[in-house]
Amino acid sequence: MKKLFFLIATVWPCWHCFSQNNAAAKPANTGTSSKGDSFPSGKNSIALLGMYHFDNPNQDNFNINSDNVLLNKRQVEIEALVNILAKYKPTHIALEFNAADSTLDLKYQQYLKGNYTLGASEREQLGFRLAKISGHRHIYPVDAPDIRLDFDPGELAVDYGPLLGQLSKTGNSVVTGINEWLNKYTIGQVLANMNTPQFDQLNINLYYQYLLPIGKGNIQPGLEAVSRWYKRNLFILHHIMKLTENKTGNRVLVIFGQGHTAMLNQFLQYSDVFVQEDIRKYLPTADYKQVIIRRLYMIVCLFWYSTPKQADTSAKAAAFYTAGTTGKTFQAA
Repeated sequence: MKKLFFLIATVWPCWHCFSQNNAAAKPANTGTSSKGDSFPSGKNSIALLGMYHFDNPNQDNFNINSDNVLLNKRQVEIEALVNILAKYKPTHIALEFNAADSTLDLKYQQYLKGNYTLGASEREQLGFRLAKISGHRHIYPVDAPDIRLDFDPGELAVDYGPLLGQLSKTGNSVVTGINEWLNKYTIGQVLANMNTPQFDQLNINLYYQYLLPIGKGNIQPGLEAVSRWYKRNLFILHHIMKLTENKTGNRVLVIFGQGHTAMLNQFLQYSDVFVQEDIRKYLPTADYKQVIIRRLYMIVCLFWYSTPKQADTSAKAAAFYTAGTTGKTFQAA
């Protein structure tokens, strides 16, 4: 169950919210300049890139089929994405790996020497590549993986069966949709649509909607799980802050699972430690003209199929409407 919830928290926003994404196509005003290297003196800049995991080990109850990013098609997409992200001009790249473990940085040192072949994880495919072309001598792991969500409703699973059933139903539907989405579009386009305030809001709301209600009296598995998840992400922020402590003029790029960046965005919203830049300025976007055209066509089809003459084909209209509002209208930029 804990793996199921973690996965849904990662992928639900990017499937459920696409129909809201048009309104968020332009980055929100964060108080920073539109130039990648401009921010108030005396401050450090930070940008958060929320990810799906490239190297999903298929050990969850529901699994995203992230395909093989080592294939030529995906490698071309990754190279293009790294070149775009490089425009942020990061001075530090913070990655999802144990902050107390130097293994990842040692691999990066070997990569710089030409003695290491990149694995499939986003840490290496994006983090290592970007650090190298940015001239970095090190990468920076900042995770606290020993603090886990560990949600287990125990005997309360019976009492909260309907709520947990809805969680499972959501998992089945969104994973199916995301698998189709990833099969159609570039990695950069998928990430552009995952990194919006709407996705973050829905991501965090999942904890409130599905976990916090689960508990009675002194037995509060939902509350305890959410508390642990917040604690882990606060540790991540603590580690990030240490990278630029007593320094100014640094630019930190954080590459983490979107379930983490949603909370980090929440923390940073009320913090003056960093000047936050919207990562969408450094990501490709969808062709929303095509989205609008398809939606207009969808409306015409709905009107046509809703007439008595076409009543027998109303199911087709419903199916088309569903396709048009769940992300399948995404077009290549």
